[in-house]
This record gives sequence, structure tokens and C-alpha cells, in this order.
Amino acid sequence: MDEDIIAKVEGASEATEEPIVMYLKISNVSDETASIRSYSLVNASAGVPLPEFSAGSHIIVRVTGSIWRQYSLVNTPGLSDHYLISVLREQEGRGGSQWIHENWKVGDIIETDGPANNFKLDESAGRVILIAGGIGITPILSMARRLQQIGTEYHLYYCARSVEETAHYAAIVNSTLGRNVTFIHNKGTKGGRLDVSGLLSDRKEDCHVYVCGPHGLVEAVKGATRGWPPETVHYELFGADPSAIRCREGDSEFTVTIGSTGESFAVPAGRSILRVLADNGVKVSKLCEEGYCGSCLTPVVSGKPDHRDSVLTQAERNSGELIALCCSRAESENLILDL
Repeated sequence: MDEDIIAKVEGASEATEEPIVMYLKISNVSDETASIRSYSLVNASAGVPLPEFSAGSHIIVRVTGSIWRQYSLVNTPGLSDHYLISVLREQEGRGGSQWIHENWKVGDIIETDGPANNFKLDESAGRVILIAGGIGITPILSMARRLQQIGTEYHLYYCARSVEETAHYAAIVNSTLGRNVTFIHNKGTKGGRLDVSGLLSDRKEDCHVYVCGPHGLVEAVKGATRGWPPETVHYELFGADPSAIRCREGDSEFTVTIGSTGESFAVPAGRSILRVLADNGVKVSKLCEEGYCGSCLTPVVSGKPDHRDSVLTQAERNSGELIALCCSRAESENLILDL
């Protein structure tokens, strides 16, 4: 990487717990809605292709200083010339999206890590139902593009308040994707909401459903699919699950051991594994610290995790091979981590 490119990155020399994998340049900025803006990102080293990604993938971007945020890739998997992300400016958020909207411009160089995927598309499904609410369209739209690529039957139900508040509306209706998309706009209407129960009441044997959006929408889909095989229901949250109880009465102390060094640390009730490790100088990737982004997922060598995250599937939980260090605990007296 050229030294002049590194020098242009704000705070590039600051210490960070996150690995710096790529330097990307903002090649285009466009407004999707009054509050959602899209950014096209190319490799800062001209002519070098970007790592390929799969549908549902995200990248982690350094906003400023030690602030990092995770954004889904919207464009078609298989492309290596650019990544496309869309950022909702959240007035009640933690400030990252507001900083991006106010500061990112064409030509800027940003630091990123990824791509990674905690919301994978099962390409063996015979039919797929996609459900998106608001900014939740970002990973879902990439999935629709991939399903169209491979010829899988699918339909996308996209919920937003109005056409004006529908991100990527023109890109959808002006392409072949539009044939497989139903828009649900509920601003100023009565009953203008997606009938989730009716939509998912009659499941075909080889059908999978994917949902991303507000917590209420995700919960409605989870409720309507209680009789479905768990491996056919997929969801991603853009915030902490308000129903999740991270600290519980009866939680007890356990120990964690670092597999590479043999060091062991006590994790008391009310204290996360992540914080205990940080207090003892063990660096682990972290973003949300609320169990929904997957950045701190760590392999387990031995011991039984007590899962309290919103990322792992039931099959992954049952395997006991991974644990979210920011919120989960242990059912065994000791956990040995692959660190």
C-alpha cells in the first residue's frame, strides 16, 4: 500500500483492537432517501480486485478514531470491482451513522475489515421468501440478486413507509428484480402492513425464509414459522434483541482459559467474558457488545457455552463450537477458548 494513501486515512496510526485488512476509496455517493445514503467503495490500490463475498455478507468500517460499524453489502455477489453499502442516518443512534453522513465524500480513503457473513444464504433451497423492513433491505437485496443469478424461485416482500422512504426503489423497479418484489407501503393507510401469518401459513417442503428489519417484523416472522424446521428460518437483527436477558438471577462465576497460553481468568456474575479478557490484556474483536453483530464470536476448544446472543443458529448453538464473548456465559465450570 502506498504511504501517501495510508497518510490520508484519519487516525490510521491509532491503536485499535480491530485488524485492518483493506483500504477502500469512496468512488460514489448517492442519496437513496432523505435519511439513507449509499456509498460505492473500490480498492484504494487501483486495479486490485476486492475479495469476493457471498449474499448476506457485511464489512466492518472504521468511522473515526476507535469507532467501528458493520454494514451489509448490497450489490451482487461475485463482483470484485466494488462494494456497495447503504447507511441509515440514525438520530437516536450512537453517532457513527451521523458522522458518516456528515463527513464521508468521494475520494476519501477508509479502513475496513471483511467481508464476513453471519447471515448466509442457503443456495440449496428450492424456493425462498425474502422479507425486508426499512434499512433491512441491504442484505436481503443482495440475496435477491444472487437468487436471480442462480435461477432459484423467490419473492421479496419489502416493507417501508412510502415510495420516498424506500431505499433502492429505482434500482429494483427498473430491473428484472421488480417482477419478484412486492412493496408494502403503510404511511397514511389503515391495514397497510404485511400479513406475515397469512404469508407463511402454508409452507412448501423446500422453502426457506429470510427476514431483516425492525425487531417487531423479525418477531412476527419467528412466530409465524414456529412449526418450520429451524434450519429453514433465517434472520438478522440491526440492534440488540430487547427480549434477550443477558444477566440472569442465579448466574455464577466460571473460568475461561486461553488455549494458546494456558492463562485462566475468573468471570464473575454480571461481568462479560469480553470485559474480563480486556481487563487482562487479551484483545478480541468487538463492535456492538450486545450479542447481535457476531464480531466477537470465538471458537470453543472445550466446555459448554450458555448462549445469549442473537447471531448463532440453533444448530450452531447445539454444536457448542462458537461463543459470543460479549454476552454469553458458561454452563460448565471452565471454558477453553481458541485464542
